[in-house]
Amino acid sequence: MRNKTVVHLLSYLCLLLVAFAFSGCSLSGAPIPEGMDSESTIAMAQDIAVSLSKGEYDAVAEQFSDEMKAQLSAQSLQDALSKEINKRGEVTKFLSHSIRGGLDDEAGEYAVVVLVCKCENSTSTFTISIDTDMKICGLYMK
Repeated sequence: MRNKTVVHLLSYLCLLLVAFAFSGCSLSGAPIPEGMDSESTIAMAQDIAVSLSKGEYDAVAEQFSDEMKAQLSAQSLQDALSKEINKRGEVTKFLSHSIRGGLDDEAGEYAVVVLVCKCENSTSTFTISIDTDMKICGLYMK
């Protein structure tokens, strides 16, 4: 029963990302929003990836935008990701990153950071969306 719940939550997270990505937003190589600094935004995304890899779900959830908090609790995040995070291990190195801007009718402008990370036992890709208030407004791990 627990495995079905985890699979359901992972599916829910993926659907959230897909819904967010296709609900009137634009990502095609757009610049990040005015006033956002790419270096500090990438650094924030790297900190989030490291925190997730260490199982610090509460710390990550504290950085959620109000919209994310309404959709996903720290416990739900942990339930959805902990098994996969534990299997992959902690982030040990960032192999590459990219950043681009996005625009959504409801969320407004945001930056999308894609991080490819070497972990203790494998490689992970984190896609982290950060709004102009420097809050997490989207999160996906592959």
